[in-house]
Amino acid sequence: MYWIMRYWWRVRGEIYLFGWLAPQESFEAEMQLLQQRVDQLFVQRHRVVLAGTSAGASAVINAFAGRSDIAKVVNIDGRVRKGNYVGRRSLASAAEHNQIFEISVLRCEQALESFGPDRLAKILTIVPLADEIVPADTVIINGAKNVKVWCVEHGLSIFFAMMIRRWTIKKFISS
Repeated sequence: MYWIMRYWWRVRGEIYLFGWLAPQESFEAEMQLLQQRVDQLFVQRHRVVLAGTSAGASAVINAFAGRSDIAKVVNIDGRVRKGNYVGRRSLASAAEHNQIFEISVLRCEQALESFGPDRLAKILTIVPLADEIVPADTVIINGAKNVKVWCVEHGLSIFFAMMIRRWTIKKFISS
């Protein structure tokens, strides 16, 4: 993603790896680490925009919910709601081996319910036509700017969203 931001989007950024694969002892510990990094960026006088792909989307929205100084948030094909699914497309299945992800999604859903129109206007969501893992209705955020990427399949949709929708993302985060 870094090379896409730097060379394709022409914005300066960094990759922050939230602890999905090697989590700390709790969701709160992971969020604290992310918040510390955001604090460091503010101390360096950076404008902070958070973009989350897939599972990272709920994490960045949770970070955004906790502070008013984050400028914008971009959700690229990330589940932000539990949804009413069973089997492979359910949150339980997606979080089977990672309880922190499930907590993140459930807290994100609560946070979104508390956002007013001004906060929602600072969120861009990019949703594929179809995704075998993340149902579209668990990605779309009412009141946010929701944009489709004309692609299917989870990984491919994220890649195409970052490439094909780059001007949409750049324009959104720059405004």
